[in-house]
Amino acid sequence: MQVMRSGLLVSSGILPSRMSAELAGRSRCLVAHPINPPYLIPAVELVPAPWTDPQVVERTRERLAARRIALHSLLAARAAASA
Repeated sequence: MQVMRSGLLVSSGILPSRMSAELAGRSRCLVAHPINPPYLIPAVELVPAPWTDPQVVERTRERLAARRIALHSLLAARAAASA
């Protein structure tokens, strides 16, 4: 797992619950994974942790759908098990 200067965590196959378990603001954590190639499939998969605030998910979906970004969001029912 890599922490960026912006405070964002980079996930590569790590469950959102595992990635955010020890974070103070874990209710604001979710994984947003673009579907490739994004210029052909303008969609992002959103994977919340069990404790992610539903309002955070909804605000993220609204921002992704905004005209400037214009991405469709696909909400995962649950996170897949990590390898």
